[in-house]
Amino acid sequence: MAFKFDRTVRQGFKNPAQAFQLILNLPKIIKLIYRLFKDNRVPFHLKGILLLALAYAISPLDLIPDFIMPIIGQIDDIIILIAASKYFLKNCPAQIVDEHVQIIDQEK
Repeated sequence: MAFKFDRTVRQGFKNPAQAFQLILNLPKIIKLIYRLFKDNRVPFHLKGILLLALAYAISPLDLIPDFIMPIIGQIDDIIILIAASKYFLKNCPAQIVDEHVQIIDQEK
């Protein structure tokens, strides 16, 4: 079964093989999020959620401080970023996401 970037962006992954493919395509996903963030047609409140998640990740203030539980303290930052990114992608207008996915798929 071939990996479909556009379908995975919309639906996430359902098994470990898809998760591996998602990791391999992480640069494309980051590029998609960046392109959508720059797009004026995407609502500002969605962009704000990404900004808040990024601010939380780089902020020295954490729910679980990194110096108390080093690994778990960093994992919560990653979970927040992943959740915010997933929310952002799911709630962006579908036609705009599809447009950017097609452009990224055509690039080499």
